[in-house]
Amino acid sequence: MLAGMGAYVVGVDAKLPMVTVAKERSKMMHLDLEVVLADAGTLPFRAGVFDISVSILALCFIRVPRTVIEEMRRTTKQSGGLVVGTLNKWSPYAMGKKVRSLFIESSYRSAIFHTPFELMRLVDAEEWHSTIFGLEWMAKWLLEVLYRTDNQLGRIFKPFGAFLATKVVILTAPGKAVINKV
Repeated sequence: MLAGMGAYVVGVDAKLPMVTVAKERSKMMHLDLEVVLADAGTLPFRAGVFDISVSILALCFIRVPRTVIEEMRRTTKQSGGLVVGTLNKWSPYAMGKKVRSLFIESSYRSAIFHTPFELMRLVDAEEWHSTIFGLEWMAKWLLEVLYRTDNQLGRIFKPFGAFLATKVVILTAPGKAVINKV
């Protein structure tokens, strides 16, 4: 999405098949982005090279997420930002993914979901937001209602929204951050 908006994007994945798929998809979509085979806990980039670092739905598959957040901070410029999104441990959506993975082989079987407060501690953020996701098995009419009312339902059911997101703006040296509201 960011590459489609004109940003220069560097993607990272530790698994060669995922890097290959990302490269093929970006080529098919005529997007100019780079995809690197690397472990997110030991990024092969110098300090302060990126304007923004983004992790969406990756932390639940990483055993030591604090290391990844530290690497994101290290490689992000001073006055840059981190955006982190993950599935909410308290959401029916995440619980459904976990239960389903017990019966059908899925990467979610080993996933580690985070609560809103775990995410804030992990990223050193003061604020978080969530959104309601529908489950695949829900009736189409119910999914449409959920999507149309997500903003209102999100305020009411905020601790239980499926997707959590937070943003940190780095205003000091890597490793220390001052928080900006999402």
